[in-house]
Amino acid sequence: RPYFSLGDAAPPAVLDQHNVDHVTWDTHAQAAPPGMASWLRRQARLVRDDERTFLPRFRAIVSVSEADAALTRALAGDALVAVAPNAADTERLRPVSRPAERATVLFTGTSARRNVEGLAWFLRECWPRIRHEVPRARLLVAGSLDPARLPRRLRHETGVTFTGRREDLQFAFDQADVSVVPVRIGGGTKLKAFESLSAGLPVVARPEAVDGECCDDLHGVLVRSDAMSYAAAVVSLLASPDARCELGRRARAHAVETHDWATVTRHVESVLESVARAQIAGPKGT
Repeated sequence: RPYFSLGDAAPPAVLDQHNVDHVTWDTHAQAAPPGMASWLRRQARLVRDDERTFLPRFRAIVSVSEADAALTRALAGDALVAVAPNAADTERLRPVSRPAERATVLFTGTSARRNVEGLAWFLRECWPRIRHEVPRARLLVAGSLDPARLPRRLRHETGVTFTGRREDLQFAFDQADVSVVPVRIGGGTKLKAFESLSAGLPVVARPEAVDGECCDDLHGVLVRSDAMSYAAAVVSLLASPDARCELGRRARAHAVETHDWATVTRHVESVLESVARAQIAGPKGT
């Protein structure tokens, strides 16, 4: 519990909040078998109680999405709650020329449960539909996600390649035509989505993986919740190079405008400056 050391006499503290933790537990419960789900929901309630107690001790809290910020404001008392979205290295991750006839889908991630569960859902529910419609389609799973963490029957699906851990995933973005973020656990917006946007890749994501305020068709992201519409969105992009190119252009423009490190850093700096000015000014009436 990292908040417990904050006492009344402590200097003003600012929390860089990667997730609203009780939401992470809630989404774990939604994706879990019934027996485990009830225990996870109980953990979510306990964590929410902790958040209600300790979030107000921060002078300011920086959330990564408007949705997370709204949830946090309901728990954080008088704390300033601001948004600084996740960022991507837009200088390093740049679009490349992509062959129109290629049909490569990209999933990036580690062996964290949210990634394993999301990929398993995609392989089980969506990939057979996609391969049926686009037989040449292949799926590139890039990153340190260990296929042994998947259910046995999903480890050797046709057209799927696991790259293993690499220091730089630029090669994967260069080889891909569409990026998928089928993660169903957690909140905020996953970094893998912004990295794909920066590389000029259209993204198909589940609503749990992105913030609807900034991730939609206008910004290069197709948000779909059920397996049939999710698979159909991927198929439509693989079948239409022009649509891929247009969404990729929007994706890159959105990443550069909103999710470049320099832009996000300015958001965080403004919060820190506000806290510093309030500290210098002192309590009202003194």
